[in-house]
Amino acid sequence: EEPTEEPTEQPTEAPRATETLPALPTIESIRDLAAAELTLQNALDQALGESNRGLGRKLDLFSPGLPGLIENSIIIGWAADEAASPTLIRETMARDTLTVLQAVADSGIDYDVVLIGAKYPMMIEQLNMVDEVEVLTLQYDRDTLAAIDWNTITPSEIFQIADLFIIHPDFEE
Repeated sequence: EEPTEEPTEQPTEAPRATETLPALPTIESIRDLAAAELTLQNALDQALGESNRGLGRKLDLFSPGLPGLIENSIIIGWAADEAASPTLIRETMARDTLTVLQAVADSGIDYDVVLIGAKYPMMIEQLNMVDEVEVLTLQYDRDTLAAIDWNTITPSEIFQIADLFIIHPDFEE
């Protein structure tokens, strides 16, 4: 059997990349972002205040975003306050959400999305025990928050404009 001929034409020059890589952040820009994030975390902590459930401060999670999850996000979680009824607990979560979103809007931090979670002790039937469970999950895109008139919006409207709204059935209207 005769060997087959291989093409003899070889590229004479390696292909050149036409894209330029983005500039790396400077140390100053990283410091500025870290300072802004710390300022926002402190503002959130002060705005939310103390838990009325003996947990200390209500803010229990703040993150400027998790790589690989949702880039350029602000993730905020807190312990929802106790109240006399599920309706009142929902109302306090709505007030806290409005407070948190106002602090984010005032922070000047660049973001694409704000993710919010509030926890509350709930009975887990399968385990026959009470545990802190995320009872409220919200997402607000930057454009949604930019459209808010902070002088007129009320806590009762804040869930209605969310880009994602999930609430535990015990707190539905």
